Amino acid sequence: MAGPNQNGRWYEPVNPNEHSYTPGYGFSTRPPFLVEQRLILGYSSAAAFVLLGFLFLSSFLPQMLLQITYRFLPPSAPFAVDEFLWQCYVLIGTVLSLMLPFWAFTVYTRIPRDCAVPVRRVDWRLILGAVLVAMAVSVLGGYANGAADQLFYSLGVEFFNSFETPESVPALVVYAINMTLIPAVFEEIAFRGILMQSLRRFGDSFALVVSALLFSLVHQIPVNMPNAFLMGLAIGYFVLFTGSVTTGIVIHLINNTLVLLSGMFDYLPHEASSIAYGAFDLICLLAGFGALVELLRRYPNMFALRSSQTVNPSEQKLRVFLCSIPMFLFYLVIIWQAARYRI
Repeated sequence: MAGPNQNGRWYEPVNPNEHSYTPGYGFSTRPPFLVEQRLILGYSSAAAFVLLGFLFLSSFLPQMLLQITYRFLPPSAPFAVDEFLWQCYVLIGTVLSLMLPFWAFTVYTRIPRDCAVPVRRVDWRLILGAVLVAMAVSVLGGYANGAADQLFYSLGVEFFNSFETPESVPALVVYAINMTLIPAVFEEIAFRGILMQSLRRFGDSFALVVSALLFSLVHQIPVNMPNAFLMGLAIGYFVLFTGSVTTGIVIHLINNTLVLLSGMFDYLPHEASSIAYGAFDLICLLAGFGALVELLRRYPNMFALRSSQTVNPSEQKLRVFLCSIPMFLFYLVIIWQAARYRI
């Protein structure tokens, strides 16, 4: 048995997280399932602080940069300049708010760069099939958003969309980039790259579900979360299957571009707009179903995720990750942010 040292203190292991003390038996190695749970808890806390940092920076940086610029602009600066500057600062704020916190997450998890953001050549036919399937999922997600909207409306709760289309052409160009290219590249690097790839040590299905769930929550507006979750699952799966974040970037970019362009249907008369939206949804669903059949024919293991080598069951891993104290703080901030979009 271990006795007291010269200072009268009992022996303690170098890493107390790896051991437990049992009266009468001394220190013994912790069971593997407890060691894994503690590791998951650490990843959960780190991810929560990363997401809180993202939310803070994305709302703070554009405003701060605009206020600094106002000190150097003449009071009579045209409104078009304000619009253009705001869109530019939203772009800068989005990039920095994603890259800085998630870079810190790579430092914490010590994941190598080529593992955090895997990039490899993928057959264009596979990417095309993935895009078509994801577009069909996006359509279904749109209907899920509509169902959520109706549910909240029946409860007397309504939300407004925070995106406003600029009027000036330069601002409109940057706005289009902010709505398509920037989220496609940097959200994929952050969520399907750094976050999901780091969590794969606890199993692919765990990493896929958790990354999709957190991706949906940072959209903040509750009626937009169902589509974000479904798209997170679809894009995340194809990133896992192809082993490349490039697949997710292409899917995200095409999806956002088509959604942005389909918004032009709103300028048509009401009946024509309904027909255009319906035809667009039908085409996406049929093309997605055809692509799914072809992918299943070409790849028999299309929807077989790598089996988990972890000691905890999936339910326990999710419970530990989603129920940490920092993660509950993140949930409270999301609820507070969602209340700001309530009408």
